Amino acid sequence: MTHRRHHACNAPPFLRRGSLGLLLASLVTLRVAAAEAANDRGAALFAEHIQKIFETKCFECHSHGAKKIKGGLLLDSREGWARGGDSGPAIKPGDVDASLLFQAISYTDSELKMPPKKQLSEIEIQQVREWIALGAPDPRKSAMPAAVAKAAEKGKDLWSLKPLKQAPVPTPKNARWAATDIDRFVLSGLERAGLKSSPDAEPATWLRRVHLLLTGLLPEPAEVERFCKDPSEKARERVVDELLARRQFGERWGRHWLDVARYTDVRSSLTGKPFREAWRYRDYVIDAYNSDKPFDQFIREQLAGDLIPAATPEKKAEQLVATGFLSIGHWPGEASEAGDPDLTLMEIANEQISTVSTAFLSLTVGCAKCHDHKFDPIPTADYYSLAGVFRSTWAVTFYHDGGNQSRYVGPNNVLLPATQDPRAFISAPATFWRDIREEEADAKQKNRKKNILPNGLERLNNGTLHAVGPGAPPLAVGAREADAIVDAEVRIRGEVGNKGALAPRGFLSCLPTGTATPPPDQSGRVQLAEWLLDEKNPLTPRVAVNRLWHQIFGTGLVRTVDDFGSTGDAPSHPELLDYLAQRFRTKQGWSQKKFIREVLLSRVFRQSGHHVAKSFEADPANRLLWRVSPRRMEAEVLTDTLGQLRGTLDLKPATYTVPPYKSEDQGDGTTMLDIPPETLNKRAVYWPVFRRDQPVAMDVMAIYDYPDTRRAVGQRDVSTLPTQSLYLMNSDSVGQTAQSLAHRVAARGEAEALRELCLRIYGRPPAAAESQTLLAAAKQARNPAEGWRNVAHALLMSSEFSVIH
Repeated sequence: MTHRRHHACNAPPFLRRGSLGLLLASLVTLRVAAAEAANDRGAALFAEHIQKIFETKCFECHSHGAKKIKGGLLLDSREGWARGGDSGPAIKPGDVDASLLFQAISYTDSELKMPPKKQLSEIEIQQVREWIALGAPDPRKSAMPAAVAKAAEKGKDLWSLKPLKQAPVPTPKNARWAATDIDRFVLSGLERAGLKSSPDAEPATWLRRVHLLLTGLLPEPAEVERFCKDPSEKARERVVDELLARRQFGERWGRHWLDVARYTDVRSSLTGKPFREAWRYRDYVIDAYNSDKPFDQFIREQLAGDLIPAATPEKKAEQLVATGFLSIGHWPGEASEAGDPDLTLMEIANEQISTVSTAFLSLTVGCAKCHDHKFDPIPTADYYSLAGVFRSTWAVTFYHDGGNQSRYVGPNNVLLPATQDPRAFISAPATFWRDIREEEADAKQKNRKKNILPNGLERLNNGTLHAVGPGAPPLAVGAREADAIVDAEVRIRGEVGNKGALAPRGFLSCLPTGTATPPPDQSGRVQLAEWLLDEKNPLTPRVAVNRLWHQIFGTGLVRTVDDFGSTGDAPSHPELLDYLAQRFRTKQGWSQKKFIREVLLSRVFRQSGHHVAKSFEADPANRLLWRVSPRRMEAEVLTDTLGQLRGTLDLKPATYTVPPYKSEDQGDGTTMLDIPPETLNKRAVYWPVFRRDQPVAMDVMAIYDYPDTRRAVGQRDVSTLPTQSLYLMNSDSVGQTAQSLAHRVAARGEAEALRELCLRIYGRPPAAAESQTLLAAAKQARNPAEGWRNVAHALLMSSEFSVIH
């Protein structure tokens, strides 16, 4: 991927002389958040991949169970690699190049190669690189069997697996401050700790915060002035209700779920093969949030929409599109090329198990693939019980061409014949894809070519089907029941060919419920959804409300949003978490809008981000919620608000497949992609998502921590890097926005022009001291147009613009 080079010469003159104080606000908070996010990402990477690499590729020679420990190096505990072997410590956390282990696995030293028989795959090497760069978090304290057994036993008492508690709503001393039960829980905790809350945020600050959190767009100046004249309780309710009803709400909050669903428009990071119809699932998610689809129904449709009865053909088509959740995963390219269909299907099932367990349970069930989970009470047999459910699900199909290649006939594109409404579909017969596969196989056996595809469909070079031409039948990425319903054998040590006993299809034994086991003629996805939603299962509602809380406050009541296991954090407010989970499931009927509305109208959310000295000293991470922590805009919000200020943002929803784009070899092995400007003028949620190369025009996504689409991500990394300041200083997008704003106010008087700029960018009028400084800066330019451009650019570069306060 080719990146633009940034040069400081594009900055306004008065900023180039060193007056960059506005850019430094909130850096302490952002750096703390970045460190926490990096550690969480590293811990997840260890649980999902690194531990398996150590166990399957290294333990034979470097563990307590090895016949002979080579080089004196042990990798079955953190203290083992930290102490190191004969050559010293194996890993230097945060420094990849200085880590002997990485030098060994990358084969850079002719005498130091690990594993000696066969090098790790490129993906495995990159996973180890990333883990070390993130500080090499490793929760393993000791590798002795007794310690492992003790950890597993302790997992049985894990707080997150215990039933929801019905704690009474507390009565704080300062009862007048609290407006909701949420406030009473939080205030009681602050009073017990002897801490004070922050004062209420200014009305303009609260309004900007609510607009950005609910829609990802800035309030218009007229909206700011109207609310500041009447910031009453009724006015706040009207604002929240109005924003929840806008389509932009679903686009903003649907993007949060697309992170969890690992949404992408291409199949893997190894190839550029597209999921051309994935956009239908994206739109399904946006529509689900806008219609306030109950979260329990949201779960059922994504896991088993093809199996659930529907009242109309259009509803059935919607449910089929919902199963795209199971089909847009990061598919194993190497496995499919290895000529081993069993390996391919097991890797696909593993990806689906990891995604489903992370998304709905925040448990690392994938860690039980090779052995009983080392920290949580999840035996290997439970993993393979779930594997049978997904082995019995047809999400991606393939066939052998007679040689050693295994080719995809999918992803599982579900045929949806068009109706008058291009967004409405009806489902095709369940045998459609099966018939195509059988006819192709028959034609191959008879050594003759046969075009068996319906009119309007073509087969692409990569084997996928694509709708073409006017009136072509639309397709959707989705899931169906497999031809054969099977139970999976336990694969000893996770090795596909090393089969053990059958594990009947079922669910996790650590959460016993009254849900029926899967019937012999169904995969079990319907029962899986019911098990997740069973009233005896406390994890699903806890995880759901914690995800919502995280998106509102920037930090969950459980900070490790994707890990409710033994290696994750305990909740900061356990009684409040259970109160919210109970309320969400019963009184709110799994309504995410009702939950969000209640939190946004709480006094806790109304607080400012100001420091209270005593509270900060006692609780610098703000775990007790004594203020609202500032948080940086995500990449999508930054690009959308810049387009909004520039006047180029097209708010009409986009409905298309992956758009055509140019691909040019740069001569150095890199690829430059370009996509049409009209695509980039849409909201960023509609931009195509790539797992490999990325267009230069979308560099902002990488600079501002776009999530890893190879896995479920409920908590994005938050970094603080020089490239972010350089982007705001030098990018064409920001420069054009400043120019457009300057043109808008050029004909106005000085005071009125400056007021307009601050209202649009900051959501408030300028303070007196700011007015003097900024007006003086504007007059230093060669002409008024350049002066206002410099002032607008300075405001856009400040943290007050790019941080949600």
